[in-house]
Amino acid sequence: VFDWRQFTDADGSGAAVKPSVRTLWRLLSDRGLRVGVMNVPATYPPESVNGFVVSGPESPGFTADMASPPEAFETLARATGGYDPFPTSIQSPEGDLDEMARQVEAKTVGAAALLERFPTDVAMVCYIMPDWVSHAFIGNRALRAPDGRVVEDMMLHTYRMMDAKLAYWLDNWADADTTVLVMSDHGSKTAASLINLDRLCAQHGWLAYPSRSRCGEKPLRFGSVSYNHL
Repeated sequence: VFDWRQFTDADGSGAAVKPSVRTLWRLLSDRGLRVGVMNVPATYPPESVNGFVVSGPESPGFTADMASPPEAFETLARATGGYDPFPTSIQSPEGDLDEMARQVEAKTVGAAALLERFPTDVAMVCYIMPDWVSHAFIGNRALRAPDGRVVEDMMLHTYRMMDAKLAYWLDNWADADTTVLVMSDHGSKTAASLINLDRLCAQHGWLAYPSRSRCGEKPLRFGSVSYNHL
């Protein structure tokens, strides 16, 4: 009802919900266009399209079933050497500057290799890094890394990383006939309190749980990242 994950058990765990309607890349592929999708959330398992799809952070690991066709995973593995689709070390107040750099570079190098192997008419690359960083640093943007490095504003640091990669795509992959869209799924803002919509709906009789489920008893959690700190 209110999120793109389906929560099941008492610990709030669950799996991403695949769209119930045809995706943009499905529509374009069905019309004969060549499409490429890299690291977009809620794309596991990957669809078979006229091109390639590499699933996003809900992939169970860097394994062959995260990509379609099989040649896409082989190309990705050769180009990147592998990466963690959902690195929790980034999504904490301690941060992980080295893992951030590895993740951003892997998405860039991997997507470029895939576009070389599978030329496309329409391609989408999702870095998701601003989302992860905002959940950990929107309230206190400073990072004091264990090795002594200091970043005064992690949000600004992340945006600059994204700007550099956008420049790479514009300089190396776009020409005068290329249409470029820069997208964001939401903004970020600190919050003084948390509303568990599941519990609220249940209290008003608008939602019922199976007797074995206790999903509404806890604040909403996304993977290992709690929204309580916002």
